[in-house]
Amino acid sequence: MVMSDTEQYLIDAADRCVRLARVSRELAASLENMSNDLMAKAVELDTARDRKTKMSGGRS
Repeated sequence: MVMSDTEQYLIDAADRCVRLARVSRELAASLENMSNDLMAKAVELDTARDRKTKMSGGRS
């Protein structure tokens, strides 16, 4: 049985959709990890600033 061009196109399109979905999940996970890293750095900087402020008697 020979597949028509339309059937082959639909199969190829379905394969592309699956690949894109996988890439999207990986990209979303990477973005979430970057977000967590950025938030951790912000907390680290805020904590360091608070410590420095307390050590200098409340002056900035």
